Amino acid sequence: MKPLVWLPIEKAIPINQDFVWNNLSFTKNLDRNNPKEKNNWTFMVFSSPRAWPKADCEYLEKLLGEQSQKMVDYPLSEDDQKKLRIRKIKIGSKKGVTVSVPDDEEEKTEKVTTE
Repeated sequence: MKPLVWLPIEKAIPINQDFVWNNLSFTKNLDRNNPKEKNNWTFMVFSSPRAWPKADCEYLEKLLGEQSQKMVDYPLSEDDQKKLRIRKIKIGSKKGVTVSVPDDEEEKTEKVTTE
């Protein structure tokens, strides 16, 4: 498989942009301001493998092709930046291990264990 478009993260088009949200079959009827509905689109993206409607695929391919020429910036929110941070810790003399560190607002139930 060969990618048709490769964009740096700050050039990636967010799904919540009106011109994306209002045109995809699995988002256009959702109220993104309603906490109960705003994440109902994720099943299409995070469940795999899943066939997408051809019209959605063609629309996104066109948008991404245009973006690869225009290269419009879509700055990441502070929340998005936090989610992308990679944290490493050292355990004794072993190599660093990547861990997920929850924010203060999140439940602190994650644990790091070693053998």
